[in-house]
Amino acid sequence: MRKLYSYSAILALVGMMPASAQAREIVLSNADNGKRVTVQSGDEVILRLESNASTGYSWHMVLSPTSIMKLTQHRYVPGRCPGGAVGCPGIEEFHFVPAVSASHELGEWLRMLYLRPFDPGVAGATLWQVDVTLRR
Repeated sequence: MRKLYSYSAILALVGMMPASAQAREIVLSNADNGKRVTVQSGDEVILRLESNASTGYSWHMVLSPTSIMKLTQHRYVPGRCPGGAVGCPGIEEFHFVPAVSASHELGEWLRMLYLRPFDPGVAGATLWQVDVTLRR
């Protein structure tokens, strides 16, 4: 019975925490290109962009020297082709968390380029970006 009261007290305290103190999972896709997103310390941004590794193309992060977002995971999820064919597009998934704790509001663009790394230049690259605001 005593454990039940302890669990109830913990749940009550968690329920009283402001929403800003609870971490969120923010999922973005190709459709979010050019939009704005607000993140807080503890949030995780998951970016899922269409990609086709069989063509040599892949997404690459454009690094900012003062980046407020840190890449924690990157993976490619292959697509399923009908009839067992090969070469179907999949999804590249990137996980980001705030790299700094904000004492005030910070902002930057999170930019990705879809290109073939072995091609010279980036003239044919596709740009994907969101305006990220980090709030405390």
